[in-house]
Amino acid sequence: MVEHGGRDTWAATMWCGTACEPRADLLDRGTATVRPTIAKLLATLPTRVPRDDAASLVTRHFFRVSSRTLERWPVAATLVNGRAHIETGELFRVAQKMLDGAPRVRGGSRA
Repeated sequence: MVEHGGRDTWAATMWCGTACEPRADLLDRGTATVRPTIAKLLATLPTRVPRDDAASLVTRHFFRVSSRTLERWPVAATLVNGRAHIETGELFRVAQKMLDGAPRVRGGSRA
């Protein structure tokens, strides 16, 4: 299990088992902008995940983020049983776009 925000989530165990089906739409228009390594990863992840598990996935594969932060991201959420579920492909595309657009800074002294 993945520790995120002080709570255990099932993001690490969400690999294709009985509860989820593998993604077969790697050549779909929606996932075409995702980098090849991410596209291979999407094939092993569920199509959509709850917001707290989505935060764990982004933290694991991109950068640290909380589930509350994902509420402000420009991703569509589907409410199922009172929980917001986010499309994994769309989530990874937005995370990659944010990572690509982040400024690069150098550390250390400026002597």
